[in-house]
Amino acid sequence: DLDMVFTRELFPRIRHHTICHKQVYFPIIFSQYDPHYWETTSAQTNFSSFHLRDDIGYWRQYGFGMLGIYKSDLGSIGNWNVEISGWGKEDVEIYDKLVKSATLNVFRTIDTSLMHVFHTKECSPTLQDDQMKMCKGTKSITLGSQRTLVKHVLKMIQLNKI
Repeated sequence: DLDMVFTRELFPRIRHHTICHKQVYFPIIFSQYDPHYWETTSAQTNFSSFHLRDDIGYWRQYGFGMLGIYKSDLGSIGNWNVEISGWGKEDVEIYDKLVKSATLNVFRTIDTSLMHVFHTKECSPTLQDDQMKMCKGTKSITLGSQRTLVKHVLKMIQLNKI
């Protein structure tokens, strides 16, 4: 995933949690909110160090895009569905296959060595209905925390803009 930054602690963690023929690793990553909604200084947006705070991002509990798996284990559950076109769904499908596997354990935990950098998301009108729903859901949750968004709405009300 090209919009990820990581620390050197990532690789030993992947090696530790990914066990051939036994376990796959789905890290729960930190995902940045839209920086326009951050209440922080620009110095804190420097990506050379991680700032994993609830005012600038959230733990993506239902994100399955990052995966540590051996190639042979991926083959044993039927590989990626290459028929899926457009944004999303392929990672959820592979997660579902792995959860149903009789031989592979799915290990999930928060991984502080991975961060998804915010970028705008466009949901193509050509997406299938289920993909569109997933895309719009992800797009809306990445704007900002509920607390921050409520502050912005209250400010707009005070300014008589809504």
